[in-house]
Amino acid sequence: GSKSFSPGTIHVTGSSLLTVTLTNPNPAALTNVSFTDTLPVPIVIDNPVVTGGTCGGTFTDTGGGTLDPGDLGFRLTGGSLPANGSCTATVRVTGPSLSKTTSSVSGPS
Repeated sequence: GSKSFSPGTIHVTGSSLLTVTLTNPNPAALTNVSFTDTLPVPIVIDNPVVTGGTCGGTFTDTGGGTLDPGDLGFRLTGGSLPANGSCTATVRVTGPSLSKTTSSVSGPS
């Protein structure tokens, strides 16, 4: 998968939309897709919490609890990924500054 921030720089009191794109090169759709994303310090989940995308599923904090402002990452569970296609998971983040930041995404290989 890939990850992008829009805008790529967070200004004071600003936010950015983090988009994780998952790709499925297989001829069969995948169900119950899940992954965990740990945000780079000092980036956190924004207030209010805003999530979305096309993968479906449920957003939680990295431990499986309620996704709250200030959380240091998120988990998506129960998503769907079309055959030979892709889907996105989005979450709004904030921090003192963000420029060309990367973070790690983990899930089944």
